[in-house]
Amino acid sequence: MLQFHGEKKRRRFFEGWYLKHQNAAQTLALIPAYHVDTAGQASASLQIIADRQSFHIPFSAADFYANPRQFHVQLGRNHFDTDGILLDVHTPSCHLTGALSYGPWHLPETDIMGPFRFLPFLQCNHGILSLFHSAAGTLTLNGTPYCFDADTGYIEKDWGTSFPSAYLWTQTNDLDTDSACIMLALATVPIGTFPFTGCICAIVYQGKSYRLATYCGVRILAHSPTHVLLEQGSHRLHVQLLHPSAQPLQAPVRGNMSRVIHESPSCRVRYRFWEGSQLLFDHISERASFEYSAPESADTGHPVQTAPDIQGL
Repeated sequence: MLQFHGEKKRRRFFEGWYLKHQNAAQTLALIPAYHVDTAGQASASLQIIADRQSFHIPFSAADFYANPRQFHVQLGRNHFDTDGILLDVHTPSCHLTGALSYGPWHLPETDIMGPFRFLPFLQCNHGILSLFHSAAGTLTLNGTPYCFDADTGYIEKDWGTSFPSAYLWTQTNDLDTDSACIMLALATVPIGTFPFTGCICAIVYQGKSYRLATYCGVRILAHSPTHVLLEQGSHRLHVQLLHPSAQPLQAPVRGNMSRVIHESPSCRVRYRFWEGSQLLFDHISERASFEYSAPESADTGHPVQTAPDIQGL
């Protein structure tokens, strides 16, 4: 999971790492990435997502390095590894400097993709490197300090040829207890002429880990651009976007970073989780991340609308 998959890729490939950092009032996420387009032209990039702004910084392939066996990525003078990050970005519109140190990572008990990780034809693979860890230090973005003092970090990654044609993703460490996390992703999985909607979800709450996934028999009872209802055995999860705050990002299509998607890096989302008739938690996170994209809306930037609550829950 920590290794780099693109060392021998010559065309139609991307690999990107999503590093999210939050304190009580601020969110700053970073996406260092490597991509090879359909013509075999390699390049790299760094995307920066803050609460109300985002930036895309291009790099040449010569400025990129990734350790093939462990998480260690360099983009010019910017370094990302298991111990922390060091940033030194200067463009006409974006100046980002500083360093963060990371505490021990909390990895999922098993690979989030389950047996799907062995399928060679998936257009996009997903991995969670750390469900939560501490982050300490200061980053300065265009004169604004982002100060972290044992605050929360989260790291995941994607690699393959393209992002799914349609998907929904949400993540939060902002629950009503420490060392807790939710990550949920729904995505169209193209298998021949019979695509289906796949689901992966990891929940850590009060010292227990839960896995809801297609390969575990989860049922997607309802989903829309703003809510998801899942059921697996005695467990049910309802996620509802209450107030988006989306920023534009670039995403891969056959290795080309040509698709515009929109992510709310810090927004209001309600999470409810049941075990049988017992409601384990009902929490409104003010600092959740939420992203939805579909073919007909991927390039328009149309804001999503809040769905009405599901009655009877």
